[in-house]
This record gives sequence, structure tokens and C-alpha cells, in this order.
Amino acid sequence: MANYYGTTASSGALVKLGQDEALREYLAKWGFMGEGDIDCLIREATHPDKDKRSTLHIYGQDDFGPIELDADGEFPDDCDSDSEKFLEGLVPFLDVQSFTDYNKEKCEFLITVQTVGNEKCRFPLGAAEWTLLPDGSFKTSSFKSWSTGL
Repeated sequence: MANYYGTTASSGALVKLGQDEALREYLAKWGFMGEGDIDCLIREATHPDKDKRSTLHIYGQDDFGPIELDADGEFPDDCDSDSEKFLEGLVPFLDVQSFTDYNKEKCEFLITVQTVGNEKCRFPLGAAEWTLLPDGSFKTSSFKSWSTGL
């Protein structure tokens, strides 16, 4: 059986002031299942502005595939991951970040999560990106291999 090796990383999302504990409670309702390990870390740090705000980081050695846990804190029988539902649930806890893109347009987002991986270092790689926008909608992207039609 082939082993899948994945890596997940995210932009540091700004946590709204006073929302750290509520965000921890929300994150406790989700798990990540796989051979690797995915963590959601709330880092308490001083942001460059005058407010001391925490940042949320999602990272690890596996694909990004959050699964909502059942009432007992266990993985449900179906274990279907739902990345978009997980990210939508983050909206009330995160502050908007903005940047100017290469077209000099202002872009706003809450968090971006990227994942990339492969099986035993074989072609093709798999990759995906989710960017959560302030209104709860997404920009998603991924790539396929043109030579294999995957």
C-alpha cells in the first residue's frame, strides 16, 4: 500500500479581541484523521499594531481534512471531512486582514490554508488552497496534472 505524504500550512489569522477562549471551544469540536498530524495553534502574541491579538495557525504533516466530532468527542462513523464547513465556522472569531495584490487592488481575507502532497514521492502532486473571505465565502484553487488527466 502506498503512503501519502502531505503538508498543510496557513496564513496567521488574526483572532478578534476577547475571542480566544470561544475559538478554542470551537476548535475542540473538530479533529483531523490521517497518518500525519494537523494542529490548530492559537498563538498569543503582540501584533504590529497597538492591540495585543492572538493569531490562529493551522499546520501539520498531512492533508487538510477537518472532521466534525460527535457529541462524545469521537470521530463519527462516516468520517467525511468538511473543510469549508470548518472554515465557515471560523468567521465569527477572526479579524479581516488586507493586502494590495500585484494589480494594486486591495484584497481582504480572514485566513488562507494550503495543502500539498504526494504518494511516495511519485508524480503527480496534489495541492489545494482555501481562502476564507470576510463574508464567509471562499476562493479555492487546486491543480491537476495535464499529462495524466488527474
